[in-house]
Amino acid sequence: MKFFFQLSEKVIIFAPLFKAETGCGAVGSALRSGRRGRRFESSHPDLKRDRFNRWTGFLFSYFCCRGAPHGATGARESRPDMAGDLRKNMTKYNRIFRVADNRRPSPGYSLIRLQSDESLPPMVPGQFVSVRVDGGRNTFLRRPFSIHNVDTDDRALELLVQVVGEGSARIATLQPGDPVDMIFPLGNGFTTDIAPMSEVLLTGGGAGIAPLLFLGKELRQRGIVPTFLLGGRSAANLIRMDAFEAVGRLCCTTEDGSMGERGFVTQHSILQDRRFDFIYTCGPRPMMAAVAAYARRTGSPCEVSLENTMACGIGACLCCVEDTRQGHQCVCTAGPVFNIEQLKW
Repeated sequence: MKFFFQLSEKVIIFAPLFKAETGCGAVGSALRSGRRGRRFESSHPDLKRDRFNRWTGFLFSYFCCRGAPHGATGARESRPDMAGDLRKNMTKYNRIFRVADNRRPSPGYSLIRLQSDESLPPMVPGQFVSVRVDGGRNTFLRRPFSIHNVDTDDRALELLVQVVGEGSARIATLQPGDPVDMIFPLGNGFTTDIAPMSEVLLTGGGAGIAPLLFLGKELRQRGIVPTFLLGGRSAANLIRMDAFEAVGRLCCTTEDGSMGERGFVTQHSILQDRRFDFIYTCGPRPMMAAVAAYARRTGSPCEVSLENTMACGIGACLCCVEDTRQGHQCVCTAGPVFNIEQLKW
């Protein structure tokens, strides 16, 4: 036990220096050649990876699997939750999915449909999954992705993956039938328990549109027709517009004017003559900060989904810490969804 706590302490201390896509940083370098990493060294990269996965699996199990029900690899979330009682005590699962479909809706993006042999547990819009990336020397860390869509009848969920590095590039090349190791559902999601017929705005930019489709469908089931305001640099960055339009009212902006109104989402004309009862946003931080400022001016409650760098997804590595009004909090466990009143921006 003494060795375990020493090891976990080293992991926690150095983990904030991991790089999101390369898996390098201080710990990555130590695992390859440093003194602290010699016990992980092997002449064969696959053996080194197996040893690393066994240790990270052990750490995950120790911190998160105590008290989980029989047959579930996961933990019950015990932290206070701003998104409602449904998110409390949600079990986390480690399960193997199979790729049912992988298509490219736009250059640089993949829409991956993953299917499970078992029924899916409850999931909340805004939560995310942590995907293991196989086959790379620099992809030790799992990659977090927002849950884009859920099909409970087909036991399937969808991920919208933007290729930004080696990890996401490998995931984007998955073929139908390939296994995918995932830990899910992680984090706390959006508030959906609001009055029917409310005027709600869902604002997203770039890959930040990923969690908004699932959110829009959930709101529609509650009698709320959402308004989507989606932005991108060009029309190529506006993905799955037909799916969003099927769920609610769709507005969009592009910086080059190739689709919708020219400019940023906060410059769209719909914001000039309407007040919304609730606003949700996900995307680049400057965009979310601008949306939060608009919400404060109009007196609208607003929730944002932060995209801080995450390594473990369970609050152990401290990579994703955000300085909030309640102190420093791990985005992967206290969030990724926060009410703007909790944030300092």
